[in-house]
Amino acid sequence: LKIQRPFVYKNKNSLSEAAICSGVALSDIEAVWCNGISESLRTEILLNLQVDAPEVSPDFINVDSALGYSVDMANWITLALAAEHAGNSRKAQLAVSLHDDVVMQIVSFDEKSAR
Repeated sequence: LKIQRPFVYKNKNSLSEAAICSGVALSDIEAVWCNGISESLRTEILLNLQVDAPEVSPDFINVDSALGYSVDMANWITLALAAEHAGNSRKAQLAVSLHDDVVMQIVSFDEKSAR
């Protein structure tokens, strides 16, 4: 697995920058794992993903709804769940967490390392 360094989400340019640094196309993101963010921000992220990749329609998994708000551990749990799913599905995931700022990381499966 490859876990990209964290990026602070500010606007659609943040998503593009994260994609470039991770080497993952935004259209390859299968799911967005999120915690601590509002419904309006989830919608904004989806719309911004679709600006660069109109065909993309990732699943949104609200970790807070599944596990309850787990305060300080929520961002680590969200990243761990996204990483496990990336390993199982072999598809890129986007983890988005509220931690002082809205932080996002792309998790992808590295075929070369799996061999």
